[in-house]
Amino acid sequence: MRETASVAMKADTASVAAQGASAINAIFAANPGSRDVTLALDQKQVLRRSLTMPSAIEDNLRATIGYDLDRLTPFKPEDVYFDAAVASRDPVKREITVDVVAARRRIVDQALALARAIGANVVAVVADPPERAAMSRINLLSPEDRVD
Repeated sequence: MRETASVAMKADTASVAAQGASAINAIFAANPGSRDVTLALDQKQVLRRSLTMPSAIEDNLRATIGYDLDRLTPFKPEDVYFDAAVASRDPVKREITVDVVAARRRIVDQALALARAIGANVVAVVADPPERAAMSRINLLSPEDRVD
């Protein structure tokens, strides 16, 4: 995966839309026949935490993090999209290290709306730079929007 184009989301709405159209058209031109895109959020747009947790919660990791989201972030749970992935395991201590990432819904929703309005099929929203996006284990799309 490589960065084909980027859009500065802090500009006015018309500029963002124009940049978005140009970016999506560049992506489609570079990859004819595919409308699948992965959106890579800027690191300044996400909150990332590393947590150590009991390994017993691994099977219900997302649900467990969801219950504690208001404690783990400065935001209300309904105001963010989040995901979590196991980064490492310590079988001796029966613990896992978990990478938790959250982004404000309005930021993700704005990027999704722009991409979809131009005909893109968003398959993932990641919190990694474009050069590492394909290897990301984090996907900030809501579970119902994910393509498995």
